[in-house]
Amino acid sequence: GDIVKIANGDMFQGTYVSSTLRGLPMIDALNAMDFDAFVIGNHEFDWGLDEMKKYKDGDLSNGEANFPFLGANIYDKRTNEMVDWLEPYTVVELSEITVGIIGIIGEVETSILTSNVADYDFVDPTYIVKDLAAELRTVKGCDAVIVSMHGDDYALNRTLASFDGDSRIDGIFTGHTHSPTDEEIVRDDGSSVCVLQNGGYGESFATLTLKFD
Repeated sequence: GDIVKIANGDMFQGTYVSSTLRGLPMIDALNAMDFDAFVIGNHEFDWGLDEMKKYKDGDLSNGEANFPFLGANIYDKRTNEMVDWLEPYTVVELSEITVGIIGIIGEVETSILTSNVADYDFVDPTYIVKDLAAELRTVKGCDAVIVSMHGDDYALNRTLASFDGDSRIDGIFTGHTHSPTDEEIVRDDGSSVCVLQNGGYGESFATLTLKFD
């Protein structure tokens, strides 16, 4: 069937070869596996965020990701706008449906060397997600909207799951805490939103199956 693959941050650390080459082997691996989206996590700041920018600069000689880097709430303090080489969301066209994926980072600044995050703000994603979800449904024609967050905030999960109408969310992937998660949040309309996290260290993956009528 149709499959969407999302990498939910902190993808480059862990092995000597990836650390030495600043994540290039992982870019090659994710390209080979046809990933659809990559959400920026705290460890993407370990060498300075500009080290990640080279994978989206169009220069194939230094490695290039063939999937978008998402960070809808990562703002550059120098421009007071979203980091210009990141995307707020991506739209994946499957055989019969279209899926929108919104990527955000949680409150993980304390996990980043202060100097490496000094130029950036992680702004409250609540209204950003609400607006983008509506845009994905009404402008981009998405049949489903997924939030992929590098973080895991109990209250935020519930807030995002409570959105209704055009802003409703069909599933939430979390990360950062390495805590396997599989829970359902019931909305006021009686439908449920799944919150999933696979754990960590590349040892497993979480799967959400959506059925459409």
